[in-house]
Amino acid sequence: MQNSGWVKIHRQICENWIWNEKPYSKGQAWIDLLLLANHQESKIPYKDEIINIERGTVCRSVLWLSNRWGWGREKTRRFLKQLEVDEMLKINAATHQTTITIVNYDFYQDLQPMEQASKSQQTDSRADNKSTHTRMIRIKECKEDNKYNVCFEQFWSAYPRKKEKAKAYKCYLARINDGYSEKELFQAAVNYALDCKEHGTDERYIKLAGTFIGANTPFVDWIKKGDVEDGTQSGSSFKL
Repeated sequence: MQNSGWVKIHRQICENWIWNEKPYSKGQAWIDLLLLANHQESKIPYKDEIINIERGTVCRSVLWLSNRWGWGREKTRRFLKQLEVDEMLKINAATHQTTITIVNYDFYQDLQPMEQASKSQQTDSRADNKSTHTRMIRIKECKEDNKYNVCFEQFWSAYPRKKEKAKAYKCYLARINDGYSEKELFQAAVNYALDCKEHGTDERYIKLAGTFIGANTPFVDWIKKGDVEDGTQSGSSFKL
């Protein structure tokens, strides 16, 4: 099945019993953020101020989302940070409450009629989506060049230090030959990146990817670092 075109989802789905069963899956939580996001710029009163809420923004606290999704707060924080690492959203917790901005919201909820949007995609997709899909374009180009495989590109995109790529790729293939899966290597990269971000680790102290997935296998300690209180691994955007 070709992954293109549009599927309309009305916000009234949130009132249906099947949507409100808890806990939410991670895919459902991502769609829920799209449904919760403001579809147009608006202003709301907050204490003695008026707050401007931009289009594509979710103005909800981590606690509120946790209660809605049936998750613990730590699981919710880790999920949001993983989406931020994957450049799917931006988090700003410096204002009155957490604000979440969906990256390239118009790609998911175009203002044009669906027929016009489809036509626009065919003719202007490269120009319109260039900034948001740079990473996926790089993956496609590398696949076509047969230099790096797609799964390694996803690993490389998630890894927090981008140096000595060719060496890292050799180590990556060696670990696959050792029996580790692409998903395990990707999960380790995501969890290590999250830890580096949380602790503000200076780049010079971040392991090179070739060392991280080297023969001594330090990455093994990070495969399940994303486990949260429900006993499952934290979400990722690994796609085969």
